[in-house]
Amino acid sequence: MNLGAATAHAVRCLLELLDGPAAARVGERLRLDLAEPVERRGGWRAVQQHRGSVLHWLLESDQPEVNRQLLRSGYLPRGLQRDVLAGVRFGPGAGPGAGADGPLPVLDGGIRPEHPEEPLPDLLAALYGAGKLSRARTVVAGLRRAHWPELAQADRLRPLPGYVRWALVERFDCPDELRQSFGDNPRYRHRLREAGIRTDPRQLLWTGAPARDLVPLLELGRWGFPERLAPAERELRELVRAEVGGNPEAWAVLAQLLPDFVGTLPQLISTAGAIAGGPGGG
Repeated sequence: MNLGAATAHAVRCLLELLDGPAAARVGERLRLDLAEPVERRGGWRAVQQHRGSVLHWLLESDQPEVNRQLLRSGYLPRGLQRDVLAGVRFGPGAGPGAGADGPLPVLDGGIRPEHPEEPLPDLLAALYGAGKLSRARTVVAGLRRAHWPELAQADRLRPLPGYVRWALVERFDCPDELRQSFGDNPRYRHRLREAGIRTDPRQLLWTGAPARDLVPLLELGRWGFPERLAPAERELRELVRAEVGGNPEAWAVLAQLLPDFVGTLPQLISTAGAIAGGPGGG
């Protein structure tokens, strides 16, 4: 069976959900060389496609190489660039500073923010004076991790303008407590969806479509946020075991469906299994 390069790469990524012997049988049927390491070439497409929480999950992993790639990517707002260059930790339990374990090693490659840092009083003054969303977003980009508590305090004393609140909830590292303090306005929920803010990878893996666009997220997560990904990947493994298992024909169907399948990744796996007779074949 001859697969296009992109499909072959995606199927090899999905085959990592199988145990070794079963994956080898499927690889032989699909003419895939599983002995060759999978190049993690497609994973960064997940950042382009989903942004939002994916960037936050990458930062939370507190891996110097991940941070180096984030700096090179240009996806971080200027305030977070400064935090990464200062070795600030973002993992669960880390405070606004570098953290109890000290700053992370920085593999910056000489990258520096283009503009001088703005002190928080200047940022707050600009936020209160922001008259439209585009201006608020520009100012919010300068916020650093250590600024969030003081910003929340300022909002309690004098509520921030509506456009500013919109810009803040879009910022992927905005603390949940601050988002919740803004209320349950449907407009905020819409902004979160547009900005790609999700609670965990499962929300994307189970609801995002088409399926081919979710494989890069799986690929990126194994390298960039393995702890965050682990629960969702375990659930995917169970689904694969139940629906297609090591049935080579089911995987052949999955490979044929993948390029044009409009549903989710779990739907793809279940559909392939149903057509081929399940994990044991029909």
